[in-house]
Amino acid sequence: MQFSKIFFFLIGPFALIILVMISSPWQAGDGLRAYQGKIDLRGIQDPDFGMTKLNGEWEFSWLQGPEKGIENHSVEFIGVPGSWTNESKSNQTYPKFGYGIYRLKVFLPEIWKKKILSVSLGAIASAYRIKINEQIIGECGTPGIDPDSIVSRIEPRVFFIFCGRR
Repeated sequence: MQFSKIFFFLIGPFALIILVMISSPWQAGDGLRAYQGKIDLRGIQDPDFGMTKLNGEWEFSWLQGPEKGIENHSVEFIGVPGSWTNESKSNQTYPKFGYGIYRLKVFLPEIWKKKILSVSLGAIASAYRIKINEQIIGECGTPGIDPDSIVSRIEPRVFFIFCGRR
């Protein structure tokens, strides 16, 4: 009898925590996933919804250098989270160093207009610059085309944006 009480009080709280984590709205269980470079969040009408992951198929373009635009490059879809070094184009893998553009078009509900939103990026083992509507909202490290020009920084970052009209 004593053993079952101890077992219940030790295992019970852990089981409750796991149950809460599984049913929380910020888990990937919201069923939303990016597909062919787009994700539609307009079905979320609760302004206090919380977090949603932007995982799925993002547009990806490999660039030869920072001065080259995305317009003249082929666009593929690549799994996020992930790395371009894990992907291949015509049975050739992308090089470890260089420039790539990940792009995702996000459709937001009207109720989110004029709110402050955040983009949270985990510890990405690289250097990056993040833009929203072509404006740089943040960066981590210094992107480059070869090992000597890259300054990698591995740190989680959160960027805040005001959700205006666009």
